[in-house]
Amino acid sequence: MTPLYAYSRPRTYTITLILHNGRCGDTLRRPITIWPKPQVAILVRDSLTRVLKETYFADVTPGTIVQRHWSLGDGTTSTAQEITYMYRDTGTYWVSLVVIDDHGCMDTAYQRVVVFGDFKMFVPTTFSPNGDGVNDFFYPSGIYFDASDFLMQIYKSVGEAHLGDPYPRPRLGWP
Repeated sequence: MTPLYAYSRPRTYTITLILHNGRCGDTLRRPITIWPKPQVAILVRDSLTRVLKETYFADVTPGTIVQRHWSLGDGTTSTAQEITYMYRDTGTYWVSLVVIDDHGCMDTAYQRVVVFGDFKMFVPTTFSPNGDGVNDFFYPSGIYFDASDFLMQIYKSVGEAHLGDPYPRPRLGWP
């Protein structure tokens, strides 16, 4: 017979084993310590990143970690505490970190990393806001580019702000 019991809280318990064969017996008492499992923590700089841009990962789990295993979601693995890595393709990657502490306790954490392609911005070199229907609006566009994420000011050739309009107009362009 193999006794089995799951302790609900980390602490030191005294276990007792009593053996008896009908005529004689013995009792054994021993303290056992149930350690808390580590609370794994991942630090990621740039979880929204671009292809071939360095992304930094660090295991910041408190306590004494004696073993760790990273899986970066694209087949790449590591056992280092800190990693700098460049994804080579766009997509969503699930990074996992498994740690084992000095008591043999284990925990796992996951972090999502989204990799975009390099953005390309197309900006017209001129426009003619004269109302003739041809090139009346200045409208930058691009790939992996969000016109609402930047501020652009347009100046006349004499250095004055064009129509005093320094705020972004991503859907309309600038007249």
